[in-house]
Amino acid sequence: MATLPNGLITFGPLANCTLELCPIEASLLRYQPNKPSTIVFIAVFGLSLLVHAYQGVRTKAWGFMASMLSGCILEIVGYIGRLIIHSNPFDFQGFLMQIICITIAPVFFCSAIYVLLSQVANYVDPAVSRFKPALFYWVFIPCDIAAVEIGENISLAGLIFQVVTLIVFSIAFADYVIRARRSPPATASTGL
Repeated sequence: MATLPNGLITFGPLANCTLELCPIEASLLRYQPNKPSTIVFIAVFGLSLLVHAYQGVRTKAWGFMASMLSGCILEIVGYIGRLIIHSNPFDFQGFLMQIICITIAPVFFCSAIYVLLSQVANYVDPAVSRFKPALFYWVFIPCDIAAVEIGENISLAGLIFQVVTLIVFSIAFADYVIRARRSPPATASTGL
């Protein structure tokens, strides 16, 4: 916890700094988040939440919908945290809201994509996949969860691991698409 003269505390649960009392440079972010862009992100994720809820109910894609809605809700809460930090860059709760929620939300989006590719592979032609379509989510979702749980001391390594996992998944996805396009049409499976 950084302290300033006069007993002012800039960060943590006991922080008592405000923009009137402490310079912005003393805050953890060292800048004031942009309010208009933060509001735009809240609106975009709110709209995405509504669209995915509608599509999920209409198509009965409950798992995909749950993952997408969870990710959207976490993003919205995270950006609300950024709005709080805009008003007071020293607000500890706002900082925790934004750092935790915006960091965890992509895991839910990725899990939705992994499950969706598995379902698409089962529907189009599971034979052209290099491994069983169910492995898309049994391998990649735990990797994303492990990436988030690595801890704050090595959070950069966790984020790199998450990016590498997404790249490997993208390669597996591209490989499947290429192989599916090259293979002769197969009778569609109803393994959804």
